[in-house]
This record gives sequence, C-alpha cells and structure tokens, in this order.
Amino acid sequence: HADMEYIDISDAGAFDSVSVKGGIDVTVAGSTETGSRGISYDKNVGAPEYSVKDGVLTVDASMLNDGVVVNLSSDDDTPELVISVPDETMKKLDVTSDYGDVDVSRVKLDEMTVSTEDGDIDLQDVDCSSVTLTTEYGDVDLERVTSDKLTAGTQDGDIDMSNVTCSGTVLTSEYGDIEGENIKSSGLSVKSQQGDVALQGEFSGTTDVYLACGDVELRTSMARDLYTIDAQAKSGEIGIGSGHHDWDEDDRHGQYESHGGRISTGSGQNILKIVNDLGDIDISFGK
Repeated sequence: HADMEYIDISDAGAFDSVSVKGGIDVTVAGSTETGSRGISYDKNVGAPEYSVKDGVLTVDASMLNDGVVVNLSSDDDTPELVISVPDETMKKLDVTSDYGDVDVSRVKLDEMTVSTEDGDIDLQDVDCSSVTLTTEYGDVDLERVTSDKLTAGTQDGDIDMSNVTCSGTVLTSEYGDIEGENIKSSGLSVKSQQGDVALQGEFSGTTDVYLACGDVELRTSMARDLYTIDAQAKSGEIGIGSGHHDWDEDDRHGQYESHGGRISTGSGQNILKIVNDLGDIDISFGK
C-alpha cells in the first residue's frame, strides 16, 4: 500500500527558477500567503532528490524509475512537488517528466518549458513571455494565459484554450482536437493530422491552418474586409461568411468548384490561409 510522506523544502534556500525531471506531478501556484514548498512521495519508492543552487531549485525523480513497486491500494503514489509563490513572480520553470501532470496558476514568469510523455498540462491565470508545452499522451488546457510566444504540441491529446492572448502561437497535434475561444493572436500557426480544429477570437497578422483529416471552423470577431483569404478543401466543402458552398453552382452566385476546390478572395492586410485535405472549412466574421 502507498505510504505517503511529505518533505518541507522551504528552508532549502531562496530560488526564483525551478527545474524538474522524472516521473512527478508539479503544482506551482501564486498565493497571497507565505510561500510553502514541499514534496510528497511514497516511502516504499523513495524520495526525489532536490537542491537549490544559484537561485534554481532542482528536483530529480528520475532515479525512482529504476526499481519496481506494486501499489496494492487505490491511493495515488505519484510523487508531487508543490510550490506556493507569494509574490506570484518567477524567472523560469523547466519540467521534463516521464509521467505526471503539470499545473501552473496565478503566476508571472519569463520562460516556461514543459515536456511530458504521459501527463496533462494545465495553465490558469499565467503571464509568461515564452511558453513551450509538449506532451505525447496528455491534454493541454490553457485558461487566461498571456504570452509573447506560445508553442503547444500533443501527439495523442487535445489542446483546449480559453481567453488566451499571444503575439505568436504555434499549435500542433497528431491525433487530437484543437479548440479555443476568446483567443487574441497576431500570428497563429495550426497543424493537425487527425482531429477537428475549432477556434474563435480575434485573429490578426497571418493565420495558417493545415489539417489532414477533420473539420476546420474559424470564427473571427474582425470584419471580412480586413482579410485576404486563401482556403483549400481537397475533399470537402468551404463556407465563408454563412454556410457551406454548394460545389455544383457557378462562380457568379458565390459557389465554387468541387474536389480540389480553392477560394482566394479579399485584399485585407490580415491573412487567412487554410488547407484541409479531408474535411470541411467554415469561416465566419464579426461579433
């Protein structure tokens, strides 16, 4: 049975950056109270190593994977690092995890890099200049996030965003949906192999979407005449403004040719480029 213990690491030394590796959950949260820092772990497995040097807290749980422990209870025996940040400000968070979830909330950082093989990544109320998030078998959930540069990628997981503001954004997924609402971007690149893409918000600059299989729905609050649009559905229908076009009508009535169909329209300074190999494209404008 899991036998969880807790190490208080508050007296390990002052730090403003965190580096974590190995199978461990990571929770970082801003707090108005005195900061607390600790590690919970299963005594049967052993405690992760930790140290503070040059303002960096390093936590290493990778050596815990060397043995085999069978947990006969229903209790979660995954070790967890919990950090409460009283001033809500950090320089850097760097996490490389075999498995384990990463949860960051109510903090401001200069840089964040999170990579997991099997774990979810959740960000809430985060202001970070540069964010890079990668997970193989996990979901990425972003809520009220502001960033100058945001990169999020999954192999077999969904990306879900709400109230995200960023200057440049790159989203990729092999097998998962990419969804978002109230997004404000000045440069967005989306690439997915299999899964739907549904995004709503204010999209300025260049918005480039490629989808191999699935449907694309893009709803922008900006007016149609602010865009130059290049949409191509190799096997599917394209709808711009209202509803899908009937492929068999002629161009004078606003309808376009069928398979391999492509629509190039508009002369606005903002670019919408959408390519869908197998599926529909639907673009709408205005509030």
